[in-house]
Amino acid sequence: MNQKTNMMRGLFVALMGMMTFLVSCGTRPNINGGDTDQPIMDGWTIEYAAEFWLASVLREEHTAIVNGEGQWLTPDSLAHLTKGHVHVDLPVHEGNPMPRWGVTYRQPQTGGFVTFRDSASLHPTVSGDTLQSIGLVHFHFLDGGFGESADTTVFVQSRGKGLFTGFLMNRVRKYKDDGSWQWAPNGNPEWFPMVISVYPGGDSLMVSRGRWRIENFVIEK
Repeated sequence: MNQKTNMMRGLFVALMGMMTFLVSCGTRPNINGGDTDQPIMDGWTIEYAAEFWLASVLREEHTAIVNGEGQWLTPDSLAHLTKGHVHVDLPVHEGNPMPRWGVTYRQPQTGGFVTFRDSASLHPTVSGDTLQSIGLVHFHFLDGGFGESADTTVFVQSRGKGLFTGFLMNRVRKYKDDGSWQWAPNGNPEWFPMVISVYPGGDSLMVSRGRWRIENFVIEK
C-alpha cells in the first residue's frame, strides 16, 4: 500500500480505537433513547452512530468466533441487521455473485466510487482464527449525511450470497517474560463499517453503512 493509504489506515484505526475506548471506559457517553435501545450517543449524528454500531457488530461477531462462543452470521442475517433506528437492509443473491475486478463502480448521484482489486491473501489472527481475504477494495464514499470521507483500501471478506465486508489488520504487541515487548507475527482485524451487496453479473452493487439510506453503484462507462 502507498503512503497515503497507510496514513488513512492509521487514521481509521485511531478512530476505531477512540470509539472503543469511549464505550469500554467509565466515561461512556449517555445513550439517547433510554429504554428504546437506540445506538445514538449524546452529541453524535445518526450516521456516525450507525457506523459505530455496524463496526461494533462485526467486531463482536469475530471476537465470539475466536473465543469459541459463536459462529459467522448467515448472509440473510447480515443483510438485515437492525438496532433501533439504524439498519442494514440489503438484497442477497443465490450463487454468491462476485464483483468484477479492476473496474470502477461509480455512485451516479455523488461521484463516489468502489474498485475491487484481485489480490487475495490469507490473514491469520493472533487467536488462531483465520480470515480469508479474496482481495482488496478501494473506495471513496461521498454522502452529505456521513460527511466527507477519504480514499480508503481494506481487505475484502466474502460472506456469501453476494455480500462482502472489509477489514484492516492491526499489528499486536505481546508482553514477554523478561519485561520487553515483541510484535506478534499476526494481527487483529479491525472492521470497516460497511456491507456490500453485489448483484448477479457483477455490473452493479449496493453499500450500506448502517442506515436506511442505501448507496447504489454501477460500473463506470
